[in-house]
Amino acid sequence: MNKTKRMAFGIGIVIAVLAAFVVPAMAGPNTVFFTNYSGDTSPGGASYVELWVNVTDSHGSYDPDYAFGALDINVTFDSSIGDITACNPVPGHPWDGSWMKSHWGDSWVTTVSYDCWAHPGPPYGLGPGVYSIANYTIEGNNPGIMDLAFSHELPRYCAMTDCVGEPYPNQTWEDGTYTCGTPAQTYTISGTVIGVDTVNITNQNTGVEYAAELAGDDYTLILDVPGEVEAGNELLIVACDVPSEHESNCNVTTHTVVTAPGEETVDLTLNHYCLNYYPDYPYYTQEEDNWSGPAVMKACIAHYIAPPTQTVLNETGIANNHGNHAGLLYVDPRGMETTMDSYLHPYSHNYGTFAIPVVEDALHRICYWQKLGPGAVPAYGDYSNWMAVRGIHTSKKPTDYSAPYDYDVYGFWVNDPNPSGIGENSYKTATEFTTDYYIPTIDLQVSAWNETYMSVLEPPEQDAEITIVAAKPRLADVITPELMAKPMMLYGARQLALENVVRDDESRKIVKAATDGVTEELVPYDSEFAEVFAKTVPGKPMLVSSENGNYYIVPFNVPMKVRPQVKRMPIGIEKPNGFKKLGRGGRRADKIDFKPIPIEPIRVEKTLVVVIVDVADGSFKEASWVADPVTYLPVSKIEAMKLALGEVLDELHVVAKKDARDLEVVKQRPTIELVYMDASPYYPVWKITVNGKVIYVSQDGTVSCDAPEEPLVYSSYLTVEADEYNGWGAETLDPTGMVAQMLEYEEACAPIGPVCLPVEIAEEIVDTDPCEAFYITDEPEGVIVPCPS
Repeated sequence: MNKTKRMAFGIGIVIAVLAAFVVPAMAGPNTVFFTNYSGDTSPGGASYVELWVNVTDSHGSYDPDYAFGALDINVTFDSSIGDITACNPVPGHPWDGSWMKSHWGDSWVTTVSYDCWAHPGPPYGLGPGVYSIANYTIEGNNPGIMDLAFSHELPRYCAMTDCVGEPYPNQTWEDGTYTCGTPAQTYTISGTVIGVDTVNITNQNTGVEYAAELAGDDYTLILDVPGEVEAGNELLIVACDVPSEHESNCNVTTHTVVTAPGEETVDLTLNHYCLNYYPDYPYYTQEEDNWSGPAVMKACIAHYIAPPTQTVLNETGIANNHGNHAGLLYVDPRGMETTMDSYLHPYSHNYGTFAIPVVEDALHRICYWQKLGPGAVPAYGDYSNWMAVRGIHTSKKPTDYSAPYDYDVYGFWVNDPNPSGIGENSYKTATEFTTDYYIPTIDLQVSAWNETYMSVLEPPEQDAEITIVAAKPRLADVITPELMAKPMMLYGARQLALENVVRDDESRKIVKAATDGVTEELVPYDSEFAEVFAKTVPGKPMLVSSENGNYYIVPFNVPMKVRPQVKRMPIGIEKPNGFKKLGRGGRRADKIDFKPIPIEPIRVEKTLVVVIVDVADGSFKEASWVADPVTYLPVSKIEAMKLALGEVLDELHVVAKKDARDLEVVKQRPTIELVYMDASPYYPVWKITVNGKVIYVSQDGTVSCDAPEEPLVYSSYLTVEADEYNGWGAETLDPTGMVAQMLEYEEACAPIGPVCLPVEIAEEIVDTDPCEAFYITDEPEGVIVPCPS
């Protein structure tokens, strides 16, 4: 059979991203090396080899502010064996300062640089990562082996420098070799997989994807050894059948090569089903606060017919809310069901409100009826943030009734109308979806809905056994950030601030966890995401503290545009123009007062994808992406610090000077961190402590001050029912003994008593038997309410 192969020059689904993390075993600190050999190495044939650099140090020796900047490379060769006839850039490279080449005799000279001053800093320059430099075309002349050697002797030379032209530390230059005329050894991987359209295999050690040859239910791929594969390499096999525009059945398998050269057999079974309505399913950002319900309704209706406005949907929805929700400011499940039925019932679409006590049963409802279109679910335990589920990822088609009727749930494609941009369109693993978003609803007004998983869709015809697939751990050990003093430039002066920092080598582990997570769990199942993700390179992970569990945000950005080469810092650096009005607040008693303040915005819009991974084990939690790059985070660390300093100046009644003199108020090193406080985990707030004052800066520029909260004291306000329990003899009518416990705290048993029943006793009574023994004044049974002030 003929082998079929495809090099990843910007056309592979995963390649462009994976290549940024693939480092051969021999590539050490700050190493330039050859990789990705391919083509015909016989005399007269053309082959290709790529040149890459692995940057491991976060900055040069000259100054911590200046990171990797430029490379001068002189590669020599023996033209009697093979002639390097062309040198070209690899698509997606980061060298936006310059990319230049020249050819003299037996040498190719390549000079590349990163435009350090066009990107926010410090540090200025490229951070740690693996970056492409050039692709060489080699034409074989005569059998033999020649060196692809780096020349360091003047007038030829090789150098790597930081952004101000100083030598970079720990330089390693790995020479390569080219063999002409030796028959290539091969590795063959083949197997059986029934009913697929494609089988694509990616060597994750090189970042190259190949299309296997299909013959009936068999696939075959032949690769050269060692040019394309070696023993120990990890192969990602993706086999897919696409029965309809929105559906796919796939198998994603990771296989470790054992026998190379040689042959290996890997049979596959399709065990992943996806139903994803992109791009036909529309979604909308909420137009007003509390309008997530109307936004979701509009999207669900627009899937079938032209929808009404969010204003109309909001008014109709609230008017049809459950009778117990009078005065509720947002649409509840009854209002949503009635409103959507009024528009879609004539088209044979009936919606229902479902309150399911078991999460697996609730997920089955969502998955089964996805066949008719997206469904709506409330997030965060109330009705203030509705989301639309527009796609499902399961182990098999939920409507397949073949026994046993069970399947696994991996994740969901979700639209959240609350944020716009990053966070609006996302894929969430089933673990993340049911941990932080789709949780039991607390509804004390409608007892039938309380502590249940709510949804607005149609009921399934048959129950099924559902398994929520746990997220896959991707870190061998927990990474513990260290509190360190990091410099930042404020008003032209360097200011040290304390923050929790992850070391560079551990940052790379986090980036790899994020990349591996989406590569295995999302890229094979979402072509739109794969296309966007392939355009990106990773940014620095950011730690976010959260009461629900800390997590890392990993942004993936597009490379900057090419600019003229700059090796030395210019005398003047162009600064951004214009101002953006953001809020800065001062606390007056218990009320937050916000006032506008101008700040200098970051004008670089470069983020396409944001991936969230768990701190503890690096497991993939969710990802969100946009078609056009956005600025992320909207408020930078420096901007947040300036706003916090402004708050301190306001409190001291000092007029801000907007220069280094403002730093005089800082009596000790400030601390800064990201904390999750709002609905969307993609937009954490900056928490800054300056002079003992805690200040929060949100991503819309709102500033608020921390106010110490008084510890809550609870009372059950338990009231003995007079007809059954009266006085000291009540315990004789109460076989549970709960009244006897209550009588030990009889002062707290009055409807409104001056002494609060301790919360531990109240919870014990509630847990034992809330309905038989007592009720709580003016509240549903079993509710513990705060003591009056």
